Amino acid sequence: MTSLALRIYTAAIAVICAGAVAWSLHQGSVASAWKADAGSWHALAAQAVARYDRLVIRTRRSQHALLAAIGKARAGAAQAILPATPSFSAAALPVAPAPVPVAPAPTTHTSPAP
Repeated sequence: MTSLALRIYTAAIAVICAGAVAWSLHQGSVASAWKADAGSWHALAAQAVARYDRLVIRTRRSQHALLAAIGKARAGAAQAILPATPSFSAAALPVAPAPVPVAPAPTTHTSPAP
């Protein structure tokens, strides 16, 4: 190799190495930016999960309270109705059911009159 070729070769290798170093530094800064973004998304997801858990707990508590209130209201309504109903014994019930009237069969224009 001549001296000029060696100088051109050395300059090309230096430019390639400088580009590689610059590219790796840029990739390092991109990676740190991605890491920071991932950390903020992770924190946001953790907050969302915590809020959702609180919402589920509050909903469950309110559902239990509502069901308990409905049960108390039904029990109170049953107690209010029970004393108002007359008491009777099985002996006071009729022995045979009352006859049910049967309607006559429908007729059409083609059927004979009864």
